[in-house]
Amino acid sequence: MSIIAFAFSGQVSSGGAAPEQADGVCANIGPSERRKRLMGGILSFALALAVLAALLFFGVDRWWRILLFLPFAGATFGFFQWRDQTCVAFAARSIRRLGDDPAETVSDANELSRIGRQARGVEVKALLAAIVLTLIALALP
Repeated sequence: MSIIAFAFSGQVSSGGAAPEQADGVCANIGPSERRKRLMGGILSFALALAVLAALLFFGVDRWWRILLFLPFAGATFGFFQWRDQTCVAFAARSIRRLGDDPAETVSDANELSRIGRQARGVEVKALLAAIVLTLIALALP
């Protein structure tokens, strides 16, 4: 199953509480919010590739490619938030949105701790991936 097909399949349970899932994830976003992040990530990645292609086509100095870090970061943050079912901004505000209902406050200290760890993991993975993608763009002829 492709990433996009999985994102739109709604295989993540939604509802009030966010019990730990079989894979150990304590989600703070549900299927609808996850789709938003995946689509944002895909659009950011497409933008980065289009800009990279233009920079290569017009022979612009390679150091301008370092600015691609921004759309690459947008893409990787979107992807890892989608994959890890964790919104970094929601984690910082101690809220979750698992269904179509408005966001709700997370008050359980254990759950907040787990979501916070997951959010930090998303940040680290996304930043490292964006750095790698930027270095690849810089290494192109």
